[in-house]
Amino acid sequence: MRRPTSVADQEIDMLLSLLRHVHIFAGCIALLTLWIPLFSAKGGTLHRQTGRVFVWSMGVLCAAAWILCAIRFADPGRRVFTTFLAFVSLLGWHSASSGWRVVTCSRRFRSVRGG
Repeated sequence: MRRPTSVADQEIDMLLSLLRHVHIFAGCIALLTLWIPLFSAKGGTLHRQTGRVFVWSMGVLCAAAWILCAIRFADPGRRVFTTFLAFVSLLGWHSASSGWRVVTCSRRFRSVRGG
């Protein structure tokens, strides 16, 4: 890691460090809460609550990743790898949000399906 030379560089480095820690913390929460909905009774209270925590932690994780990628994209030497990581983050968010959309849409259209 480079040494900050100005106050602005120090502030950017502090922001990057904070975002990196938020990203790591949200990732740990997502990894821990992933397993509970997978092995609990489908539709139960535990399944729904931990699933909600998982989706929110994935949202925080991806938001932090996108901000980090936007900041790092300014460095020409990191643009290709940064673009790849932003795409991976987009895929992770799509996966988590798709499950959430299935649940909310199935509730909304239950009467249409006859259920």
